[in-house]
Amino acid sequence: MLVPSASLRAIQTPQGRFIHVDGAGFSENGDVKVAYDIFTNGGPTTHQTGEHADRTNSSGTFDDDIKVNLSSVSGARVNVVDVNTQMHAEASI
Repeated sequence: MLVPSASLRAIQTPQGRFIHVDGAGFSENGDVKVAYDIFTNGGPTTHQTGEHADRTNSSGTFDDDIKVNLSSVSGARVNVVDVNTQMHAEASI
């Protein structure tokens, strides 16, 4: 039995700043939901939250880039749910 896992890293591209999510151990060719909370200690906006839908490949892995809209970031959390099995993985930076 595979145990789903997720990892995060902050990246900078010519298109802007992103939180990059890597996931593994999910259902093959299945749907996953990525709920996220990106946060900062400053104001006026302190949280950027939302949800992305993604699809895994034939190995049960996926990657996702979440665009950062906050002026500064002190951390991020994600909860990834496998739509087929309802198993989940959490990650934070």
